Amino acid sequence: MSESLAISENGKIIILIVPDKDVLKENGLGDQDMNTLFQDVIAKVNTQLPSYSRITSFRLQEEEFEKTPKRSIRRFKYI
Repeated sequence: MSESLAISENGKIIILIVPDKDVLKENGLGDQDMNTLFQDVIAKVNTQLPSYSRITSFRLQEEEFEKTPKRSIRRFKYI
């Protein structure tokens, strides 16, 4: 995972993920493997979170998030 961002849509927590495809390819993981990997990681994280904080889904982003000169993600662009 290169970058990620948690947002709220209709009261549900969604994670936007920019995958590091080079690292995934080096480890022999294709697109389907990548989806399975992220689903497994999210399921593991959700076991440690209270029900109101659980991640409901994720979306893969092809491009890096837009950033400020300070390299912070411009969150308002993705909400």
